Amino acid sequence: MKNLWSYKKMVVWILCIVTASALGGAGWMTWYIRSSQKSIEDMAFVSGEEMNRVREGAVVRAVLRDTKMNRAKLAAITKEREPIEDIRSIESAAEQVGTALVIEAVSPSGGTAEDASLESYLITMTVEGTFSSIHHFISMLETLPLPSSVEQIKIEAIEQGWRGSIIVKIYIEAA
Repeated sequence: MKNLWSYKKMVVWILCIVTASALGGAGWMTWYIRSSQKSIEDMAFVSGEEMNRVREGAVVRAVLRDTKMNRAKLAAITKEREPIEDIRSIESAAEQVGTALVIEAVSPSGGTAEDASLESYLITMTVEGTFSSIHHFISMLETLPLPSSVEQIKIEAIEQGWRGSIIVKIYIEAA
């Protein structure tokens, strides 16, 4: 009977050890699966960030490629005539009449059909103020000592007065 009792004790101890090992293995397996899922989520997040960087780089390269010709034309124009001086003249006229001026863009424009030797660039701007101050500013633009023409004018009422969108073409003699 004593052997049987020690045999039962030994079986109980073995079962306890096996149960503890099984529970430990199950705990380790749960930890391993969760850490693997976390690693996969981290890799997916990093992959998403890398994809965004790749897309942004592709967009920048596409914009550079699409604007290469216009940038080259603008660089050639600026060698012949400095647009900053023309912009300063326009800003000075806006200050004199008391309008708020924002230069939105300076872009190259091709020659006209009548005179293919003329090159030009466009200055797109927005002015805000009273109707009479915007009208005065436009009349000053037309009389500035620049080889230019006012190409487009759009005036609209806003809450604080009036806003004018204006495009001026500055002519440059091409070399």
